Parts: sequence; C-alpha cells; structure tokens
Amino acid sequence: MPQPDSQRASLRSLHPKRWDIPVLVILAMTLLIVGQSTPTMLVEELWGIKKQTYTIWTGVVMLAQNGVFFLAAIVFLFSVIFPYAKLIAILVLWFKKFGPEDRSTMARWLGVLGKWSMLDVFVVAVFVVLTEASSLISVKPRYGIYIFAGAIVVSIVVSLLIERIAEREKENYLIEKGKAQAGA
Repeated sequence: MPQPDSQRASLRSLHPKRWDIPVLVILAMTLLIVGQSTPTMLVEELWGIKKQTYTIWTGVVMLAQNGVFFLAAIVFLFSVIFPYAKLIAILVLWFKKFGPEDRSTMARWLGVLGKWSMLDVFVVAVFVVLTEASSLISVKPRYGIYIFAGAIVVSIVVSLLIERIAEREKENYLIEKGKAQAGA
C-alpha cells in the first residue's frame, strides 16, 4: 500500500551523514568492471602446449560459440546483468523517495535476490574442479576472479547495510504511527 507523500523520503535524506553507501556502490561497480575485463582463468590444454586466458566476457562468448548456450546465458545473467542491476537498485533505493514499508519490502527483496550473486563464481569454481580431473586440460584461476568475487562481496555488504537501514526506518515509522494513534 503506497504511503502519502508526507511519509515518503529517500534514505539519503534520512541519513545525510552516511557517505559509505554510495562509496561502497562505486567501489563495487569499479571492482565489477575490472573483474569482468581481466583474466579470470587460464586454460592449458595438452600439457601446456596450448594456453588460453579467459575473462568473464570471453568466457561467455566461448561458451556460446561451443554451443553451451544455457551455461553461457546463466553466466551472462548472473555475472554481467544481475550485478549491475543490483547495484543500480541499491542506488535507486538510496536516492529515490519511498514510503517506509515499500522501501523495507524492496530492500528485503534485494537481499533475497542478492544471495544469488555468487552463483557465477561457483560456476567457475566447479569448472576448475571438473577440468582438474582431466590430464589433458588444466584450469587455473587468475586475479580477475578474485577481483570479481570482491565486487560481489562488497555488493552483498552494501545490500545488507541498505536492508538494515530500511528495516530500521520502517520500525521507527511504525513506532511513530503507533504513538500518533495512541494520542488520537
């Protein structure tokens, strides 16, 4: 149920001294861009004769070129689209005016969806483990996967902070609403 305009406010206006939220979002975005564009894994075939380094982008393209469309779509969705959408949603939640209950609901959904953020890191880890079983292929993680994982961790932290702030604002609103009804 939408709240009247008098109850709508942005989290930024309610917490003007909280500079950490936008800074953490910018940090996560920067790490995300760097992590997606730097080498995430090194694949060595035939005892090191053929070496290929993959970024997240080239990994998605390689999967699609090899006909593994479902896995390419999952990695693209959870490694490219979802992290940016989540960070943009956090910024919207921070800067846009919402009523306390709507804001709390959005923050809670953001937290639930955020749990899926590490799926792509898990996919890369499974890929590394599965290929290590073969004597013809060796896969080694590269620094890009750690930067990317760092971006995901920072985005989870900022998501939890937003969720906690939004929930606290909802509780304050309900307390004030209860006091106003008791006084009436």
